[in-house]
Amino acid sequence: MVWKLEQTLAGSSRIEYMWKDQQGRCRVCGQSLQIEQRPWPIHHRIWRSKGGQSGGDNLELLHANCHRLIHANGAN
Repeated sequence: MVWKLEQTLAGSSRIEYMWKDQQGRCRVCGQSLQIEQRPWPIHHRIWRSKGGQSGGDNLELLHANCHRLIHANGAN
């Protein structure tokens, strides 16, 4: 999903909006999301497999490792 969003101006703007809304921090660990670490995984708070939508209020930017941990633990 990240790759597709970054390929369009609207998608890049959406990622930038989420980054600013999160004050440039990962929602899991609270550490900075560095520009050089892009692309950041976009996580669905309520997973799509559980009926979650792809609207802005259900999406968040995370570090790749934090995203893997969420899915490895099966947490939602």
